[in-house]
Amino acid sequence: MADKILVLDLEGTLISSAVSQIPRPGLHAFLTECAKLFDRIVLMTTVREEVARPILQLLAAEGSAPAWLADIPYVPWAGKYKDLMLVPGFFDSALVLLLDDMPEYVEPDQAGLHVWISSYDPARSDEFGFAEVIEELRRRVRAAA
Repeated sequence: MADKILVLDLEGTLISSAVSQIPRPGLHAFLTECAKLFDRIVLMTTVREEVARPILQLLAAEGSAPAWLADIPYVPWAGKYKDLMLVPGFFDSALVLLLDDMPEYVEPDQAGLHVWISSYDPARSDEFGFAEVIEELRRRVRAAA
């Protein structure tokens, strides 16, 4: 059976930014649920791996995220768009989705694989966050089954 893969963004999606590193509320529970829905979860972010990896390790160590986040596969990319064809196993997958707060980084031909989440700003409470997104992810996984 082909894998279902979730591609995660970091800044604005899981945390506020690489500088402040404030985890979005409900991060641990959200990622735990995602791990039940998807066979593989990878990271594709504008943050270089040598900067992102310590952030992920800290989130896991402090309990804000599941332990597996510290070792999540990192998918490097270059250019204007996040090209999901760079994700190992893309062509053999049953489903690949990109969770990202920045639609302008989504490859135009792959817009149907993008799941939008509002940019996390700890000062705002009017976000479209994990509770809303998990329902969309569940719907898409069911549709792909």
